[in-house]
Parts: sequence; structure tokens; C-alpha cells
Amino acid sequence: MQESAISYKYETASKYRDIIRGLNYMTYRINDYTNFLSQDYLLKIPTPKGTKLFLISSGYILRRKIFQNPTDADIHSFVNTGYKMKSSNIIGINEKAAVDYHDIIYSEIKSMPQGWYEIINN
Repeated sequence: MQESAISYKYETASKYRDIIRGLNYMTYRINDYTNFLSQDYLLKIPTPKGTKLFLISSGYILRRKIFQNPTDADIHSFVNTGYKMKSSNIIGINEKAAVDYHDIIYSEIKSMPQGWYEIINN
């Protein structure tokens, strides 16, 4: 890119710049996605009927339930029960379907307001 700029090949230099930016963006997104799959999430989505909780682990929804006003004890019990059910909730789906499923979950979480989800440690 610098060689092209020095020799006044600005169009070529700008193409290299754009390629570098694109690769940097892809690297960031891949790392962010990998990080997403390695963490567990508790979603707290307000609804007219209360708060809908989702427990997500490795990109899979383990459990979901609506609570009127969930207490810390309710949330703790919800999470523990979800982890106990973990092996029975993850069904064998083909790789393409799993990637699509994870992409949808990832996109939804990334578009949520910050207070609607939290990363939990298992």
C-alpha cells in the first residue's frame, strides 16, 4: 500500500487500504463470535406478562421461562435448573443448521440493550 502511494498509484493504495480494513473487521467479528460461543448468557427481556428469562450456553437456549418479578433466588434457581438440563437440551443438528442457529442467537443478543442480558459464569 505504501509503495503504491509513494509511486502515485493512489487507486491501488486505496484498494489495499480497503482490503486491510475489511480483514481487520473480519478478524474482530470472528473473535467476537468465538467469544460469544464460549460464554453463557442470561437474557432478561421485559414483556407485558413479566420478565422472560433465557439461559443460553454455547450458543444454545437451555431454558426459558416468564416470571412476574423475578427475585435473585428465582434467577439462581432458573440458572441452576437450566445447567442440570444442559445435556438433554442440546439436540443433534447438522453443522449448517447449528451455525445458522448460533448466528441468529448471536445477532439477537448483539442488538439488545445492555441491561437485557448479562454474561454469567458457570
